[in-house]
Amino acid sequence: MRKQLEALLKKLQKNKLDPIGIGDYARAYEYTAFSKVQEHWEDAFKEAEIHYDVRVTLADVGAIE
Repeated sequence: MRKQLEALLKKLQKNKLDPIGIGDYARAYEYTAFSKVQEHWEDAFKEAEIHYDVRVTLADVGAIE
C-alpha cells in the first residue's frame, strides 16, 4: 500500500492536482508556511516534500460472496 500511495502522490504532484485536500490540511495545520505559497499553491504542491504514514486496519476477514 505504501508504494501505491507514493505513486499516487507523485502522479498528483506531477499534474499539479490536489483532489485529496492536502492544501486544505496545510492551510489548517501549517498556516504560516501555507500563507507564503497560497497564491501559487499548484506550483508549491508540485515541488513539496510530503511526509505520510500508512496504517491499515483489517475490520473483518472471511469469504467474499
